Amino acid sequence: LSNCNTPAKKQEAITINPDSLVLNIDRFIDSKVIVEGEIIHVCEITGTKMKLRTGNGAIIKISPKDSLIKYDTTYYKKNIRVTGTVKESRILPEYINKVEIDKTLLCHIDRTPCKDTIWIRKQIEKGISDSLSKRDVDKLRNTMIQTGKNYVSIVTIIADNIAILDDKK
Repeated sequence: LSNCNTPAKKQEAITINPDSLVLNIDRFIDSKVIVEGEIIHVCEITGTKMKLRTGNGAIIKISPKDSLIKYDTTYYKKNIRVTGTVKESRILPEYINKVEIDKTLLCHIDRTPCKDTIWIRKQIEKGISDSLSKRDVDKLRNTMIQTGKNYVSIVTIIADNIAILDDKK
């Protein structure tokens, strides 16, 4: 009976291969994980998200737990180890249809509308914004076909800690 008043233990982080995380997202939502991978993009507009590429080329969005933290290019092209909580957002067909109609240019990290107004303006001036939007719509629809799901999963880790790994492996 003395153990009944013991405070609950903090959830221990599980080390997982990032490709396994993406493939089995349903099993890991709200779990603490440790994942390693290469950062291939840091959002310079908001500083609140990075794009981690897995060994098989899947993408995991990395966002800070603390909203005051902003990422900079220090992480770009670096292998990192991130510890944090797994979340999933889903892109539904209705959203894809709206993007297609509005010809929205999407963030390539999480497929939300891009906030880089300078980049957007350049794409419009070059005359390629509509084709870029169509390409994103086609990719999203193809992902749904390939996965056999009526949504596209965006895997996110809300980062408690990020460490840059030694490049000499």
